[in-house]
Amino acid sequence: MKIHLRDNLKLFSIALMAIGTWLINEKVQPKKPVMNEMVEAAKNRFYSKSTKIINTDGSGTHLFTLDADYVEQESSEVIKFYDVTISYSPQSKIRWVLKSDSATKNRSDEYFILEGNVSASDMNEISNSSVIKTDQLQIDPRTHTVKTDRTVDITIDNNVLSARGMLAILNENKLELISEINGSFFKKNIVSTK
Repeated sequence: MKIHLRDNLKLFSIALMAIGTWLINEKVQPKKPVMNEMVEAAKNRFYSKSTKIINTDGSGTHLFTLDADYVEQESSEVIKFYDVTISYSPQSKIRWVLKSDSATKNRSDEYFILEGNVSASDMNEISNSSVIKTDQLQIDPRTHTVKTDRTVDITIDNNVLSARGMLAILNENKLELISEINGSFFKKNIVSTK
């Protein structure tokens, strides 16, 4: 087989033109702005399993603990917790334990929104425990306030109350029902002054 110099020069010049075109295209093409890289970084989110958050005040005193089976960052502003338990420290003398299917915390808010099978239980050792159940509850663990505008069912010493809306101050053991209050009380729990 005979190799012709002219054929090799044609092949070589085609390869040079292709490389030259590619280089010119790279120089002329605009660079991607750095902003795109920052947007991509913001899309990265974190996930965590078996999470325990221990919250303290400025002096380091334990305020409350939030336990969650799973935590997910939904955006740079919102974190969602799943299968949640919030309990106060023994030093706080607050006996309430709150549980829910999920809790949402917005960066700009001091409170959590608990949703799905929400219950707040008073672990009183002297009498039967009190239980509050609802489908959504707002809790501010630092101020010990719990509130909702939804229907609540409350069991206190085997007496049952239901209402629409509630405000509770856990560290003062105060409970205010807002409207549509209904209840049933067992006779054995009613004390007569006669």
